[in-house]
Amino acid sequence: MVKHEDGFGIPAGFLITNKSDHTIIADWLKQLAIGANGAFEPSVAITDQGSTEMKAIKEAFPQCKIFLCIWHVLKAWQRNCGSKGVKDEKEKVVLNGSA
Repeated sequence: MVKHEDGFGIPAGFLITNKSDHTIIADWLKQLAIGANGAFEPSVAITDQGSTEMKAIKEAFPQCKIFLCIWHVLKAWQRNCGSKGVKDEKEKVVLNGSA
């Protein structure tokens, strides 16, 4: 994403692949930086999940801090823990940082 003049983010590019290896993503990210003459060097990235994306970002941009999307984290928590009777407590911990 890049910041539009109105302050909102807009997608800067898309990668469609049937490969699950992080090197494909890392190579694509590096090519984005090369194509931007080094002007594309993110300091922060947000991903929806997976170690594959995080590993690729770290390989392409070692200085970049990676955060997980809270919406996806909460959905995964509900899917994996919601039926185990911990829904109210886990939401309190995740959202407020305390039990």
